[in-house]
Amino acid sequence: DLSLHTYNNILKFCGLKRAANVALDMFELVKKAGLKPDVESYKHLLYALHRSGRYWRVATVCSEMEKMGFTLDASIYSFLVCGFAEAGKVKFAKAFYKRMRTQGFEPSEHFYEAFIVGFFRTGRLHKAEELFGQMKRDGLVPSSELYDLMIEVFRKKRNIKALREVKCEKKLMQLTKPNKKRKVLDSYFKFYQVFRGSFEEDNDDEGSDAQIRECEDVYNF
Repeated sequence: DLSLHTYNNILKFCGLKRAANVALDMFELVKKAGLKPDVESYKHLLYALHRSGRYWRVATVCSEMEKMGFTLDASIYSFLVCGFAEAGKVKFAKAFYKRMRTQGFEPSEHFYEAFIVGFFRTGRLHKAEELFGQMKRDGLVPSSELYDLMIEVFRKKRNIKALREVKCEKKLMQLTKPNKKRKVLDSYFKFYQVFRGSFEEDNDDEGSDAQIRECEDVYNF
């Protein structure tokens, strides 16, 4: 006898707790209760899946949304692009990014960091370093977590000079507490230029054959 609003609140809490399996169970209970999931229901489910690193499931849920007549918005595309990018699945991150652009949506400020994380996790340290440099040149302030990641990048590359510089930058950032409002509008266009100039050369076939075929068939990649 729970209302859809109550179910949505539970789904939202699942996202905060990264409880993807619980969110999936709740979503099925919504359907079994004879209720029709709305946009908020799907968004809360996608957020829980995204936070839990279930990027393939995010893609299938988005496909289900479209079949139900819902339209993907900028925040949902952010889950898709950033999820695949952070996992190092650059092929699909690029494909969803292009699809997002063709529908008129701009990238969020988190896209740089997502791709940098993905490049680090897949051992493409030079790519992570290049994009980190581009991010700073575009006037965006890296997060403390991203600085920690870049410290690991330079340690692995044994680049002592760069390691010292990034440590100093992190300390300076923490002392000055920069305004969190970033030059987002300018960075959107610059990110698109970097994307076209740097990422296009990647030709990654990541994921299992079944997962790749499913995404390619559903989204016509």
